[in-house]
Amino acid sequence: MFRTTQEMITNALRHAAASNLWIELGATKTSYSLSIRDDGRGAKPFVLGNGLHGILERVSNLGGNVQFQPALRQGFAAIITLPRRVEATA
Repeated sequence: MFRTTQEMITNALRHAAASNLWIELGATKTSYSLSIRDDGRGAKPFVLGNGLHGILERVSNLGGNVQFQPALRQGFAAIITLPRRVEATA
């Protein structure tokens, strides 16, 4: 989650010309969630660059899911869900 947040902040600063960036963390009994959204220029056509590809790879390796939501002139969002590891009970 930390590295994903870093990458999305970097992207907003480098590419989006965003004025605002919103970061929301959440947790349930079974999963963790991270939503990051900016109000920048968006990304159409959407191209999966090295940073976003790295996010997708990291999250997939942990059994999670990533949704990228580019919207032309309406910002860019990433929604990440990771399963919680359930501790075995004795």
